[in-house]
Amino acid sequence: LAPHQVIIIPMLNEKKPEMSATLREKSEEIAADLRKRGIRVTIDLDDTKRPGFKFAEAELKGYPIRLVVGPRDLENGEIELARRDTREKSTRPIEGIGEQVVDLLGGPHFAAGNLVQETALVEMDAQQFWNLIDDDHETDTRLETH
Repeated sequence: LAPHQVIIIPMLNEKKPEMSATLREKSEEIAADLRKRGIRVTIDLDDTKRPGFKFAEAELKGYPIRLVVGPRDLENGEIELARRDTREKSTRPIEGIGEQVVDLLGGPHFAAGNLVQETALVEMDAQQFWNLIDDDHETDTRLETH
């Protein structure tokens, strides 16, 4: 089980420090709201990793909900929400995202704030993992599946 129920991943860009600062601030604001609601949340502020790597890492760590804050989404007042249990991604209004997350975590697919692991485990072979990390990647021999 993941130590946190939600991970927030702002789409940071070292070439655009002002936008990155805005994304960090919004991510902190959302995290503070979730914490007030009793949700365990973390923010991935590492700007040295590509988004695909961060998403794969979040999946492997088992975070039930992933929130992605991007520049265009922020301009439109939206946020991307990905659910680990159903593997669905959707764009939601930022306004009220705390309530939406609480509702999802209280839903039938979650138990005690965590996914029911028996129904949520996603089997992933090494090639699928590397494909998530590197979108331009075709084949990789670093790991062999057995």
